[in-house]
Amino acid sequence: TAEDDRVERQPTRRTLDRRFYAATGRTVLEEINMCRRGRAERLLSSTDLPASNVAELAGFPSLARMRAVFVDYHGMPPTEYRAQSWGGK
Repeated sequence: TAEDDRVERQPTRRTLDRRFYAATGRTVLEEINMCRRGRAERLLSSTDLPASNVAELAGFPSLARMRAVFVDYHGMPPTEYRAQSWGGK
């Protein structure tokens, strides 16, 4: 049936990844980290939660991973980002 044909022709994960990249210019993981980083930035600049709690609430698998993403993007760890964001207010 036509329904069976549609089910059998579902795109593979690799195909979806390629389509996502073509549409956005980012990989799925880059998009996920961008969303996580944005939430962490908001939490760091608006709360005094410990960085480990921020990492968990933002969806990072670990504090070390959040730190790596911040250093890659901002050139500084989350604690320094927080200090700068609070210092500017």
